[in-house]
Amino acid sequence: MPGRNQQLVLDALTRSERPMGAYELLGLLRQEGLRSPLQIYRALDRLVERAWFTGSRA
Repeated sequence: MPGRNQQLVLDALTRSERPMGAYELLGLLRQEGLRSPLQIYRALDRLVERAWFTGSRA
């Protein structure tokens, strides 16, 4: 199961109609407590590492 930050990022990407960058994700997730782009990059790395997110919409 993804951690809190990973789940927030995954949910934001799933709801999005288009690709999003780390800073755009950060802007959306600041209200949830994420404060730096590094948190977004780490969440994305862990999601890809664990195959919860591949980055493609195929």
